[in-house]
Amino acid sequence: MRSAHARAKDPVCGMSVDPTSAEVADHGGRRHYFCSSVCAEIFRADPDPWAEPMEHAHGEATGAEAGTAHAGH
Repeated sequence: MRSAHARAKDPVCGMSVDPTSAEVADHGGRRHYFCSSVCAEIFRADPDPWAEPMEHAHGEATGAEAGTAHAGH
């Protein structure tokens, strides 16, 4: 059971989102949560770059996650 304060991370922009009210998309047997329909549509158009974010040892995002996908919405 999820905690009332459980959060999910939008794989496109990295924002923390509330899974109970977030946009969702399923891919690769996992449910992904989004801050907006814009991020959800970016993901749905090409989910593979966003589905498994890669991180450096210090937690810095690389690849698609490091982009500026959240700019403009």
